[in-house]
Amino acid sequence: MLKSIDKFIRDYSYLTFLIALIVWIGLSPIIEIILSTSIVDVFMITVINASAFYFFYHDGKKIIASTLIPICLLLTWSSFMFP
Repeated sequence: MLKSIDKFIRDYSYLTFLIALIVWIGLSPIIEIILSTSIVDVFMITVINASAFYFFYHDGKKIIASTLIPICLLLTWSSFMFP
């Protein structure tokens, strides 16, 4: 199953980027409420994380999405805690 996910992401890298961007935009209000930050800050981090998600796969590295998303969440948290 992981191979089929990896193949889909490689074949449709732009679609994967859009999905990642939509997911992060969807999570932005939740992050904003939890961290009590402005929506502009959350949106900027969202774009950065979605771009990172896209480039990890675009460069052909085999990183599973379930591993990358917690890393992006950690980066989001650390970017707010340690500006």
